[in-house]
Amino acid sequence: MSRPLAAKMDSNGALWIADTGNNRLLVHLPDHLGYQIIPLPAAAPDKPAVPTGLAIRSDGSRTYVVDNGNHRILIRDNSTGRWTAMGQWGISIGQFRWPFMICLTPDNYATVTESVGARIQQISPDNLWAGQISRFGVALGDLYRPKGVVADSAGRIFVSDSTLGVVEVFGSRGDLLGVLTDNSNLPLRFAHPMGMCFDGGGLLYVVELTANRVAVVHLSKPSP
Repeated sequence: MSRPLAAKMDSNGALWIADTGNNRLLVHLPDHLGYQIIPLPAAAPDKPAVPTGLAIRSDGSRTYVVDNGNHRILIRDNSTGRWTAMGQWGISIGQFRWPFMICLTPDNYATVTESVGARIQQISPDNLWAGQISRFGVALGDLYRPKGVVADSAGRIFVSDSTLGVVEVFGSRGDLLGVLTDNSNLPLRFAHPMGMCFDGGGLLYVVELTANRVAVVHLSKPSP
């Protein structure tokens, strides 16, 4: 691999890896049965895909890949291997300025952080643009450099902002729920937070890039 940036486990136990430097996906099959290389469609002969995030439906039917370098989302029908590309450079809904990471909500809305566009965009289960969450700024509810994104089982969306150093929380369609706070009710500060995930017990894990560690967050109201 070369500069891998994201990994997801599917429901069959296969590990999907965004092999960013090699412009492809690498799938390690369960039970040590080998691996599969999945090439990604280039935007043009001189513009290979640059995968920085991926998500897989729980039923295994689709894989979503963030193509950061070409400002688009690639959606794979896993039954046929066919790809659909959504997005291009721009500032309107359905356009991106360096999308970075992606997650799926429980109702299969693909939720994408846009690191330079400073917002989140959503794609419906039917591959339709479903609007944006937040906007550029530094006030509560704004985003400056959103990077990681994860949804809990209740549909709440957690977004890490690498510049502001906080994790903000939104409802499944974008209503602001707040920011993670410490025991003194002050914003919980992270050192350049990036990717995140939940475990089965509702603990939130946050990668802190400049601290070279992973923070474990116990939520006061654990995810259902």
